[in-house]
Amino acid sequence: MLITILKRKLFLSNRLDLVIEKSKKIIKKNPEQIPFYNFLALSYKQQGKLFLAEEVLVSALKINPNNENILVNLGATYRGLVEYDKSEKFLKKALSINPNNMSALINYANLKRDINHIDEFIQFYKKAYAINNNNKTLIINLAGIYQIVGDDDL
Repeated sequence: MLITILKRKLFLSNRLDLVIEKSKKIIKKNPEQIPFYNFLALSYKQQGKLFLAEEVLVSALKINPNNENILVNLGATYRGLVEYDKSEKFLKKALSINPNNMSALINYANLKRDINHIDEFIQFYKKAYAINNNNKTLIINLAGIYQIVGDDDL
């Protein structure tokens, strides 16, 4: 647990090279440590290395195919790679496991926005808003889309 907290602290302080180095060592010693695949993949993603992030997340899925965080991050990575069908597949799987997963809902909504499915974008953002109406980014994005489509109802 302490190692996970330290990695999170390093990640949040943007010491990505150190997170990558330490996560690789931990994964090599104990490949079952799924949180470190996430740290490694998110660090690669932050560096713009989406293909490396994909590779790490696919490896993690082989170990734990129903891990919500891995599924969401893989869906988000495929969205960044403009592989929308793959993105949707993994985000839908995460939502089938936990329909109230905020990250999955927001990522899926953003995917729907990217492919210009505005009604579905609004639907998923509304669901996320119903779960947590204090998320400022969510509120701003939802207000923005309502302004674009001419709907004042939040």
